[in-house]
Amino acid sequence: MTAEKPVPSGRLYGRDSLATPSMVIAIGLAIAVGSYLVPVLGWVAGVIMMWLSPVWTRTQKLIVTLAPAAAAVIAALIPVLSGQNLVAWHALLVFAIVSPLPIGIWLLVVGLRRLRGN
Repeated sequence: MTAEKPVPSGRLYGRDSLATPSMVIAIGLAIAVGSYLVPVLGWVAGVIMMWLSPVWTRTQKLIVTLAPAAAAVIAALIPVLSGQNLVAWHALLVFAIVSPLPIGIWLLVVGLRRLRGN
């Protein structure tokens, strides 16, 4: 007789481990405040975990990934459109600092609602 290997439940490792409430909270916080704690890398880690998680839809993942970049592009176009470099730098700074916070909070709320089944 050969011993059967135990079937993993997916709760301790694998993609399903990223679908627990605690991991959804960790991912949301990594995106919301990760860049403040570990500049750029914190946000990137949150985005990678989000893409690996089955909690969010592909559209939601694209929004979270592309929204800060789109905001930065818009801010970079401000000097071209207004001719004022100082305004552009302030706008870029605000977008870079502020945009991950509401995006991460939105991701957190959507993820927890989805886990609850609402």
